[in-house]
Amino acid sequence: MQYCYENGWSWQENGYELYVLLDRVSCWCCGNKNQKELRNIYEKLPGYWDKLKWYEDTCQVPYKGKGIEYFEKKFREEKENK
Repeated sequence: MQYCYENGWSWQENGYELYVLLDRVSCWCCGNKNQKELRNIYEKLPGYWDKLKWYEDTCQVPYKGKGIEYFEKKFREEKENK
């Protein structure tokens, strides 16, 4: 990554450096995402969050066994309790 940054390459979405938000950029919808990454998608990349909800609805399989709504509620409550 250092080489890329030194040569002017970076990966951004909505003004955010993707490699700051996500551990693995190409796997943004992977069911192995950790909560830090999911929280960042929810808070900073709402279009991708909407796609995750669409994928879950289409596949009819709860994301990470809990479902996107579970994480959405959790992140919303965390934000409200700050």
